[in-house]
Amino acid sequence: MKKVSALLVLLLALPASVAAQTRYYNESKTFKEDGYTYRCDVIEQIGWVKLYNVDNKWVNTPVMKKGSNEQVSRESSPLWLTEEAGVNALSAVLVPCRKAAMDILDIYKDRLRTNNLYIRMYINPDTGKIGEVYFEFSNLSGYGTLPVSVYRQIEMGLIGKQFTPTAFGKTLNYIPSLMDIEYK
Repeated sequence: MKKVSALLVLLLALPASVAAQTRYYNESKTFKEDGYTYRCDVIEQIGWVKLYNVDNKWVNTPVMKKGSNEQVSRESSPLWLTEEAGVNALSAVLVPCRKAAMDILDIYKDRLRTNNLYIRMYINPDTGKIGEVYFEFSNLSGYGTLPVSVYRQIEMGLIGKQFTPTAFGKTLNYIPSLMDIEYK
């Protein structure tokens, strides 16, 4: 009977501990961590978070033709990455990126179910490698309970992953790419 009572008390306390998880991203602020600094911008009316390394140079910078003031949009331009020619090919290139992120997030997957994390990747047009990333999510989601160190791990796992820019892509200041993570 003692074991059943102890189990019952433990099960009753579990929802309270889940509900009490710290939400790190309720307001715009800067996180200074061990050797890196992240900025959290929150659209407070809707609780949408944009989290990025302050050393990123392409965040909030429009895609432009190198050496000009000409902004470029996806709708009016040729392909930027060779893999874009086929959805399956682009998905195949994203597989190692998705795996790098999910390997880190898997230990939190129970609290991340039904929530989305959007990872914007900035690809260096000269090398084809991911040079920067930033994260977008709702601060009310499970992603709002993950410390900055988790996002740093994901960033470090993605930096350097390889894509292949097209000739047109190589004329841009950077090539944006988006990946979403969702646990069901």
